[in-house]
Amino acid sequence: MRRSKHLKTNIIFQIAIFIPYLAVGARRLHDINRSGWWQLIALTVIGIILLIIWWATVGENKKNNHGNPIELKR
Repeated sequence: MRRSKHLKTNIIFQIAIFIPYLAVGARRLHDINRSGWWQLIALTVIGIILLIIWWATVGENKKNNHGNPIELKR
């Protein structure tokens, strides 16, 4: 009984974390002028490495296909 309670809580937590993960990943890919659909390559081993490289890349300072860049206040 105790194990099933933790399992249900874990599933709810994983779903609650997964949706914002996709949103942030798509925004980051849009910063470098790539579609959010590129996140699907994470299903392969090589794809995860490529996504990490793209997420670490500096975003573009000009308008791209996905809109204007966000100006950060310092």
